[in-house]
Amino acid sequence: MAFEIRSSRLLIREWIVSDANLFFPLSQDPAMSGSHQGKLAQASLEDAEKKIIEWALLFGQTKMGILPIFLKNQKVMIGICGIKPLVLGKGGLHFEVICRIGSAHQKQGYASEVVPEILNYAFKKLGLKEVVGVGHPDSQRLLEKSGMSFLKSVTLHNKKLDLFSAVPQ
Repeated sequence: MAFEIRSSRLLIREWIVSDANLFFPLSQDPAMSGSHQGKLAQASLEDAEKKIIEWALLFGQTKMGILPIFLKNQKVMIGICGIKPLVLGKGGLHFEVICRIGSAHQKQGYASEVVPEILNYAFKKLGLKEVVGVGHPDSQRLLEKSGMSFLKSVTLHNKKLDLFSAVPQ
């Protein structure tokens, strides 16, 4: 059976190459770019397909990475989420929760629905002992609502950001 997480309104599942038709336009949305991770925008549909293949292979090997978020029972991709490695200088390797929702679907509580599901997956299925979240000014409240606590301030790509942490309950 293929990997999937279902919540009351959303479906998170593995990528298929045909998702590029939905991902490519979503990747152009400025709301999808993180302030510390560079741009998510793909230059072409072909580039979007290559990125999806890269993410799918990584997930197939590690059961971690970036996954698409869909409205349940619809073919509407609203964002991306997942768990990925994050190296913080001398602070070592961490595992970061990622959630990006496109601007057309923000302010509807989708991120608040996704992040706890991803944390649950990280702890119960992957066996991680800690997951971090990088708190941008617009995401700190979401991280706190998801059970994450302030850990420390960090500098990533010359930007000072707050790092939040969650451990299994």
